Amino acid sequence: MSVTSRKRHEVTEVLATLRADRPDRDTPGPWPAGAVGILADLGITPADMATLLRAGLVPDDQLRSLAERGGFAAEFAQARQ
Repeated sequence: MSVTSRKRHEVTEVLATLRADRPDRDTPGPWPAGAVGILADLGITPADMATLLRAGLVPDDQLRSLAERGGFAAEFAQARQ
């Protein structure tokens, strides 16, 4: 097995473990993987989460955006002080 084949196989195994779809080769990475629907109870859809993760924001801005969308922005801001 060549190095490229081995890497492709490893990526496939990781995606299967995470239960994530293999990204389209035409889609620029990085690709969100894992439980992107974990915040669905707060009204943040998997598509919203994937979009947020692809937006290129720093983690602090991602968390602030999630807090705003999830309806706990005031609590998040208070916790950060």
